Amino acid sequence: VWGWRAPQGSIDLLLTMPDGRLILVDYKTDRITDEERATPTLLAKRLGEAHGHQLTCYAEAVRDMLGRAPDEMRIYSLPLGASLKI
Repeated sequence: VWGWRAPQGSIDLLLTMPDGRLILVDYKTDRITDEERATPTLLAKRLGEAHGHQLTCYAEAVRDMLGRAPDEMRIYSLPLGASLKI
């Protein structure tokens, strides 16, 4: 677990799982609608569209530092209280 600071952001969390997988997690406080709360796939789509470029940049930084990209990227929605695979 470590942090990395970019010119306009930082990796919130990079997990190395027991099986060796890397999971990149970014925490977000974006407001969510009742519909998104009831159907998290809608929220995952919106957050992916809004923050996908940022996560891609973080994945490239991980690749540069560790020699491989994360196996999975997730956004943890604080209002939802859950992580969403992006």
